Amino acid sequence: MVVLRELVAHTENAGVLLLEARSYSQGCLLEFLAVGRPAAGDDRPVLGLDFGSGVLHPGPAGPAGAGRALHRLTDEVAALAGTVGHRIRLWVTPLPPAEGFVVVTDWPARGIRGQRADVYGEAIRVAAWDSFPCLPA
Repeated sequence: MVVLRELVAHTENAGVLLLEARSYSQGCLLEFLAVGRPAAGDDRPVLGLDFGSGVLHPGPAGPAGAGRALHRLTDEVAALAGTVGHRIRLWVTPLPPAEGFVVVTDWPARGIRGQRADVYGEAIRVAAWDSFPCLPA
């Protein structure tokens, strides 16, 4: 597990953080926390990843691009003390490149549109070296 704690998008009404990556030889699970003040309309943040070949957005079939697949696991949502929080997990396979990738965030109900943040990938790859396979070979 790699603790990242990187702010990938924000406005005065919201923030999206990349909290951690759990690395395995076949890929990694990225965990995000999106927190904002309540707003009307669609309240679900949309995350995509750019590995230098265009932005991948997760979908029901896990779209592939440049040899990669990206899947969004079921979100967890909580409303506490005047805020709403989304726990978002993305499965990326294969592992991100060492030079990193870009997280692209859209959360229109909170004023976030296409914010981009660089994430360094070397620590994620190094953590995978000490891991076990999540699937049999």
